[in-house]
Amino acid sequence: MKLEVRDLGFHYQKQERMIFSDVSFGIDKGEVISILGTNGAGKSTLLNCMANLYRPIRGGERQMVTIARVLAQQPDVILLDEPTAHLDYGNQIRMTRLVRKLADSGYAIILTTHMPDHVIMLQDKVGILDHDGRFTFGKAEDILSDSLLSNLYSVDLKLVYIDEAKRDTCVPFAY
Repeated sequence: MKLEVRDLGFHYQKQERMIFSDVSFGIDKGEVISILGTNGAGKSTLLNCMANLYRPIRGGERQMVTIARVLAQQPDVILLDEPTAHLDYGNQIRMTRLVRKLADSGYAIILTTHMPDHVIMLQDKVGILDHDGRFTFGKAEDILSDSLLSNLYSVDLKLVYIDEAKRDTCVPFAY
């Protein structure tokens, strides 16, 4: 086990409401865990608590530079806060492929994202952090569902299988 989180909870000093609580999971070499949730759910806060940092990664092209700096340190675990933020669609796909390639090379990676399709493309584990601070963890293929995603984002979403891609994709069902 490269990193284990047990019963992690967090609230801001002047707030009683927990941002999240009872978060527990572990990550091994070669795995990817995607933390999926809406704006304000606490994904970045969770990542920052694990890293003991409180400065989020920002800026589109900076993600690649940040990853290069991290890799130069040869860590066992890489924490990425929304690594596809501010990237165009092509670079989002390239970044997602890079994350998968790094995991396949033996790095343990935990990342945050708003995009269910990134989780699906990574084909690994997911932690769902909802607005009530509940954390659901497991294999993405076992956890992601139409109802879970629709409830999480408060819009009607469907997972649709694409034969050519040999995977699901998340689409809005109605406008």
